[in-house]
Amino acid sequence: MDNKLPHYSRERLLGEGGMGKVYLAQDNQLQRQVAIKELTYQPKDEEVNHALQEARLLARVNHSNIIQIYNVHDEGDHISLVMEYFNSKTLTQFQQEAYTTLVQKLDLLQQLSAGLAAAHKNDVIHCDLKPSNILVNDQGQLKITDFGIALLATNESQNSEPSASNNPLQFGSLLFMSPEQIKLQAVDYRSDIFSFGIIAYQLMVGSHPFAYGNNGGSAADVAKRICEHTP
Repeated sequence: MDNKLPHYSRERLLGEGGMGKVYLAQDNQLQRQVAIKELTYQPKDEEVNHALQEARLLARVNHSNIIQIYNVHDEGDHISLVMEYFNSKTLTQFQQEAYTTLVQKLDLLQQLSAGLAAAHKNDVIHCDLKPSNILVNDQGQLKITDFGIALLATNESQNSEPSASNNPLQFGSLLFMSPEQIKLQAVDYRSDIFSFGIIAYQLMVGSHPFAYGNNGGSAADVAKRICEHTP
């Protein structure tokens, strides 16, 4: 790769977006393939905070249904996150390209719930759970990815009530947001569970519970239904 990552050999570009690029690379020391998320930034860029947040939160959770992070390198003009490489498709692509039985769908939801439970057990709230952040390989194994805007819950008591984050910012993807996110209220792990419910409904029924009609309505329509309607 470059001389600051001497133990990795870049193989090919996996994806590219507004925040940077993701490469398939070879870890020459441990002899394994990895994914390297490379984010170019200017000082004080919000993307840098998201990248470091993702690295720190992923490091808290070690679970077979969550993409693992191995290392992070701040190289002055960009940050590189060295992560587990998982040869897969998004849940949306998997549904479109492969017929799934009821048993397979239930298994996918069980894996998703297991990964989510592991994150919550470590006080990590994903905040952007959606089909494009859920990866599935040809064998049906599922992993959750993209914790870039995740939050760390604060456990100030030992009671069973979930503790809320005091971050009021709106984040996530509208079609899979909880009412609290849309209303810019504090969120806790129940927001992830709400998003899980939308994903489960869409997987089992084949349509979004709050997007009616051919085009689903406007963003404002969907947001209003999420906040006020029962699917």
